[in-house]
Amino acid sequence: MLAWRAVIRVWWLPAVAAVLWVGRNLVVSGWPLFPVPLCPFPFDWTMSFEAVRENYIAVRGYARMWGEYEAAMRHGITYWFPAWWDHQWGKDSFRALFLLPLALGVGGWAWALRRRRETGMILLLIWQSATLAGWFVMAPDPRFGFGFAWSFGAAGVALALRGQAWGPRVVGRWALWGCVVVAVLLGVRLGRDLAKAPHAWLLPGVIPPRPVAEHILEGGGRPFAVRVPLEGEGGRCGNAELPCAHVVPDNLCLRSGMMKDGFRLCPMP
Repeated sequence: MLAWRAVIRVWWLPAVAAVLWVGRNLVVSGWPLFPVPLCPFPFDWTMSFEAVRENYIAVRGYARMWGEYEAAMRHGITYWFPAWWDHQWGKDSFRALFLLPLALGVGGWAWALRRRRETGMILLLIWQSATLAGWFVMAPDPRFGFGFAWSFGAAGVALALRGQAWGPRVVGRWALWGCVVVAVLLGVRLGRDLAKAPHAWLLPGVIPPRPVAEHILEGGGRPFAVRVPLEGEGGRCGNAELPCAHVVPDNLCLRSGMMKDGFRLCPMP
């Protein structure tokens, strides 16, 4: 018999996170799985399919090879993976927060499966391996994959230590000290970087304005100006005057005649 209380305890937090994520995507773009161009909602602010697809290609390509993301999407893994690995391997955070828990997970899972093989363990291993594979195929930026590596490592270590005589306090103490050691090592590394500019981290960041061109949009009966980055600026506005965006639809108009109330997409003539 299915224990519904156990199911609810396990799934309530992921379910809440999924609802918040979908809600955020709908508010931002009108697409529930943004930037994946699937299932648009008929809102008056819903982005066009072409704009969403451009974001989709940019996110996936940039995660594979920054600067040449379009080429990374056109070519296979043999084109972008060597550069991706060289770039990531040079980061202490990647080695400490991704490769280390991944290695602990591989060792823990191997040890746990060597002692016993249960259906639940196999299903959990398949699930976690699938999440890592999906992350790598979709957008292999470590910022998107840290959680998958931590979950994989934690599950492997927990199953490897199952049945040991250690109490929760002992395990918690080891985990706490492990976090402290990692934090200290990363802090030392960060301190070395900050030493090159000892006062910069005390001040707010200053982003200079990028060169932009002003476009006048007349949709909705009230003209207004929108800034667009010049070609060669990488689609970045910097600290240019608002509103400024990389791509501006021709049918963009003010929602209520006031800039503070936001924008909507007017019907095309």
